[in-house]
Amino acid sequence: SVAYHLPSRMKPIEITIYIYPSPSVLNLGSRSEVVTLAKNTLASQDFQRHHEEILKVHPNARVVEEESTPSLGETSSTASGYFAKYAYTQDIAGQVRPVESLLYVYSYVGDKWTIKYRITYPAATETPAAVDWFMHSLAWTIR
Repeated sequence: SVAYHLPSRMKPIEITIYIYPSPSVLNLGSRSEVVTLAKNTLASQDFQRHHEEILKVHPNARVVEEESTPSLGETSSTASGYFAKYAYTQDIAGQVRPVESLLYVYSYVGDKWTIKYRITYPAATETPAAVDWFMHSLAWTIR
């Protein structure tokens, strides 16, 4: 994992990226749609696990938005991507305040990796342009 911090006191952003192996799927000659369904199911369960962890660690959190999301990059073979947006209060840049926190989980990137993003910033602003830039400028070449 790696963490990035934009240390501005007015518009701080915290981004953490985790990369770990996607759940393994043993294919004993199944049709491709069966394998895809198995991967989608495992990816959904992995996302739910992260979702529940956030709600446990931040009991005051409420889910603002949750949806499937397109694959990560044009060349990715991502089977499943999920997104959720949360609102809660926490200390960020030395000040306790309302925040928005984003969770992106992309499974089977390069057919075997999961990439999880956690992005947190003060709720007083719209999604910062720096977050959009960061998410769209990463070129993943995990092999």
